[in-house]
Amino acid sequence: MADSARRRVVVTGARSPLGRRLLDALHKRSEVEFVRGLEARPARRGSEEPDLDIVPFSPDHRPFVEYLARESIDTVIQIGLAPDRTGFASSVSEADVIGTMSLGAAIGSQGGSVRCWVVASSSAVYPIASNSPRVASESLKIHTEQDSFAASILEAEDYARDMADRATHINVSILRLQQLVGKGVEGHLASLLERDRIPSAIGFDASIQLLHVEDAARALAFASMNELAGVFNVASGGLTHWAAVLDRCGGRPAPVLPMAAAGLEPILDRLGVPFLPAALVDLLRHGLVIDLRKIEKAGWKPRHDQASCLEDYG
Repeated sequence: MADSARRRVVVTGARSPLGRRLLDALHKRSEVEFVRGLEARPARRGSEEPDLDIVPFSPDHRPFVEYLARESIDTVIQIGLAPDRTGFASSVSEADVIGTMSLGAAIGSQGGSVRCWVVASSSAVYPIASNSPRVASESLKIHTEQDSFAASILEAEDYARDMADRATHINVSILRLQQLVGKGVEGHLASLLERDRIPSAIGFDASIQLLHVEDAARALAFASMNELAGVFNVASGGLTHWAAVLDRCGGRPAPVLPMAAAGLEPILDRLGVPFLPAALVDLLRHGLVIDLRKIEKAGWKPRHDQASCLEDYG
């Protein structure tokens, strides 16, 4: 548990919808003395970013080491490890392993001031299949295909855990976030829910568990302020089914074959032909529900349930 000293926090990946919500949440906390967003590259010309600093922290971690020392940073929150959980519409199909290694090298540098590293990871590490556990817990033994998205996430997570083992004075928490939804979120599932005709896999009604972007930001702030250590699942309350999601959103169901459209997605999208995005095929066939008991036992509870997660899409 953190002491009473006021905190000095940086958030990497702060341009994302989740990063912006987290910055806003941290600015409102009385125990936070200093909070800045960090990006490795400047924004496009003409963009104003008054609360962001540009520090090229990857692949060379030394500028970040200098920044951490200069600003006496004690807490680093990493948003960009899993592109599918930032709230951006992303076609990137692998985790930011190099960025995680660079951040870890800087955070664990000898004599550094950091005592807390929070990593926003993804529930996409869990297997989704007809024979998968109905509810996935953090202790589940995960076997992934080589070069898969899940494998790259686990590689990055393993590096963060190894750093925690080497630098025992630093609390490292890894938060595996469910599919993000909410105002301003542009991820795979959120974008699907905004369509007039929402595809539904013929013969399936998958169990769905969403995470409102506000709950995600609150969980990351909670983990950092309380210096949690370990792996924690994060989702909004309860669960629902895809048919109920469609009913709540008011979109017209578009029954489609439960298979990916491979390289045809851009063409089908331009033509307005409903299809299942490759990134969501397994989810919309078999569903994914994660166990929240560990983070709830630590003291965090979601404010949103599955119905309120869908209010922005009604």
